[in-house]
Amino acid sequence: MRLPSPPCAVVFDFDGVIIESVEIKGRAFTRLFPDRPDLHDAIRAHHEGHLGISRQEKIRWILESLLGREPDPGTIRELASRFSDLVLEEAVRCPEVPGARSALEALGRLGVPAFVASGTPEGELRDIVARRGLDHLFDRVLGSPATKPAILRWILEERDLAPEAVVMIGDGATDWEAAVAAGVPFVLRRTVAQPRLDGADLIRVPDLRPLAEEWARLAAVKDIGG
Repeated sequence: MRLPSPPCAVVFDFDGVIIESVEIKGRAFTRLFPDRPDLHDAIRAHHEGHLGISRQEKIRWILESLLGREPDPGTIRELASRFSDLVLEEAVRCPEVPGARSALEALGRLGVPAFVASGTPEGELRDIVARRGLDHLFDRVLGSPATKPAILRWILEERDLAPEAVVMIGDGATDWEAAVAAGVPFVLRRTVAQPRLDGADLIRVPDLRPLAEEWARLAAVKDIGG
């Protein structure tokens, strides 16, 4: 797979792509059920296998599939609120993914808009982005309840962009599936094992430094060319 050089837009997942928060959120899901340590490994495995899915959907699965309980909306809202309380401050303070800020700054120099497409509730997501001083680097910050496929479709339609001219960067199979559905080239930032992506034709990076270096090189050429 080849990436557009430079792209017309870049869409980033947030957790595990911009900030190192995958482990924070996995730990928070287990802390919602402190009296069931026997289920914690299964809860973490489901979280890591479904990166990018909203917390409400993960809580629904835990209640239904692991606890055998009817996942009523009130219980899901209560647990999702507690989850937010557990993760918010840690998400504001945790490290950035290496190269993330540099990649965003290089895209800014190129005049390429950057978007966030995340499973985190949009209000909470925007708060974290602003408190980390990243809001000026993104054109739009978009989260749940909109799904990633819907967000990608909206970006393509709103900006009248050809899918092959856009890049999506994520760390999970659900990110990849959204990109494939939209016809958008995908880059996988490796955080945890993703067996569903074994053998998939995609670019894999350990962090965002390789992309930051490439986009910074293109920006330097653009600067020289005036």
